[in-house]
Amino acid sequence: MEGLRVQVSDTARAGLCLGYFSAILGATLFSNADDTRVLGICTPERENPHQMARVTARFIEANPHYADSRAILVVLSALKQAYPCPASQEPPHNR
Repeated sequence: MEGLRVQVSDTARAGLCLGYFSAILGATLFSNADDTRVLGICTPERENPHQMARVTARFIEANPHYADSRAILVVLSALKQAYPCPASQEPPHNR
């Protein structure tokens, strides 16, 4: 990791990484019947997996204690901090 640029020399690993972020991006868009976001993360409409990787890298730099945590915990924590939902879109259990 160089600054805010994520370097992955192995093309297969890079594809796997971006696929992981792509799947999480899709999951952040799920809404409940009342239009609240299921995960309580309001990613921008034009968000992409590359940007999510940068957000996560910045989060780990600012919170190094997360570096050895499970990937899903790190990514969701980073995205929740970067893209909080307005109160009207938070799931009821988070309000």
